[in-house]
Amino acid sequence: MVRRIFPMAINDMGVEEIASALTFDKILTPVEYARSKGIRKAGGKGQQKITDPYHWNKSTVRKILSLQEYCGDVINFKTYSISYKNKKRHANNPEDILVFKDVHEPIIDHTTFETIQLKRGNTRKRKTFDGERNMFSGLLECPECGSNLNYHFNQKNHDIKYFNCPGHNQGKRKICSKTHYVRVDFLEQVILGKIRRLTKFACHHEEAFIKAVSDYSQKTFELQIDARQSNSKT
Repeated sequence: MVRRIFPMAINDMGVEEIASALTFDKILTPVEYARSKGIRKAGGKGQQKITDPYHWNKSTVRKILSLQEYCGDVINFKTYSISYKNKKRHANNPEDILVFKDVHEPIIDHTTFETIQLKRGNTRKRKTFDGERNMFSGLLECPECGSNLNYHFNQKNHDIKYFNCPGHNQGKRKICSKTHYVRVDFLEQVILGKIRRLTKFACHHEEAFIKAVSDYSQKTFELQIDARQSNSKT
């Protein structure tokens, strides 16, 4: 269903035209499809009798086309309640929404989704820092599955940046038993601590420090020469 709707939109079909095509082809609406699978939708409207299970309306199509989750992302804190006593949910501010990219198996790719948002005149309401290059990017691996940790930031507080493993909550591809997570400020403190200890050692043991650096530099240089020679032979 979703894989059919997005290509229609890419081909410049409007939401009303898409809804008419789905109705004509007798495609079950999302509510009726869930009901056919034994899934009960929350909310009072789900209790109403549906006269035509194949009748699509443009608002349903419009909502599907706006859901970034179909790209494999998880969007948290889209709504909030004023208090635990009040069950009514309110739409959250875009800056307070947290995005985790590539968490589960995607149905459509990000390029298709972004193209459709541009076609429909939608601007990105949520920012991610996935495109921002952090100094730790590409250096951190999950201790359980070995995958590279993904870089994210908190939409509400941009100072909170962190890395986590994509191997958890992957559906059938689930690799890790739990979410592995580390904050960037913690990593920075660890590195800063090591630099301070190294600086202290250099101040108290200058000759030993110079020798250690010289030996390391020489070893690195020899490894680079060996690598170049190996590449030239191939």
